[in-house]
Amino acid sequence: MHFNARVMLRKSQIIGLLVPLLFAGGSARVDGGSLPALQVKPWEGYFVAHEIRACQFALGCDGVGTITPKNRRGESFGLNRALGFVMSVEEVLPSGKVVVRRVDPDSLETKDKATTKPKTVKYRGKVTGDASFEAVMEFEGSKMRLGGRVLDPGKLKNPLRFVVKVVVRDLYHGADPKDRDFRRKVKDDEVRYETLAGKRGKIEMGEEVDADVEKTISDKGLASMRFESGVYKGRRFEFSCVDGGAIRIEHPAGKPLTGGMMIGWRPDPKKDAEGKARLEISVR
Repeated sequence: MHFNARVMLRKSQIIGLLVPLLFAGGSARVDGGSLPALQVKPWEGYFVAHEIRACQFALGCDGVGTITPKNRRGESFGLNRALGFVMSVEEVLPSGKVVVRRVDPDSLETKDKATTKPKTVKYRGKVTGDASFEAVMEFEGSKMRLGGRVLDPGKLKNPLRFVVKVVVRDLYHGADPKDRDFRRKVKDDEVRYETLAGKRGKIEMGEEVDADVEKTISDKGLASMRFESGVYKGRRFEFSCVDGGAIRIEHPAGKPLTGGMMIGWRPDPKKDAEGKARLEISVR
């Protein structure tokens, strides 16, 4: 996630930058980071690969991961339909603005071996500003759980927190939201969510998100959410907080969620100093 950490970005800019960078080159490379690499096809250059009936979870040697769903016949939808994810560190500035710090792929280290049969995998690394973090991946059947913690602030003086970012790209390749054919395609695309306070809601992904819902999903935080879209032919993506943390959906203001969104999860460093909280992800 090659951010310039000194530049503050609007949500539209964040998604615009993250998507091509997370998927640059279409796959991880053996020389793209310092984590150990698998040498078995088709996972050469990946650190971790986990394949189930509904999808493939994979983490590259540079710490950039993909979630690639499969259709009912077990065929991959391809990287152009994959979700990207990365675990990093956020810095909260005195103004309240948040900066996502860039992970140094050459700093990543682990005691674990590259594997296609993961259970629990841990690795450590540093971000710009020399802050260090620990990331954890746990696998159980169709579920993947991500978590971690900040280990040392390095040269950074402001409050820091661990973060997981999951990117959903433009599902309909820049289609006009007002187009009749587009409206027909997205009629069943939706996000369902439950807030930390227990309130449940639904967002039609083809519609602009109004101000009240925007505040709920972006600021107040969610305990869980799921989304499904016709482009995935019946597959559903589910995200939930386990033992703490909050989910927030970030997307370009004034546009529907079909145009791309970023799902961010953050544990509370004061309540989760040991990094026990998890973001659970499953594809069904």
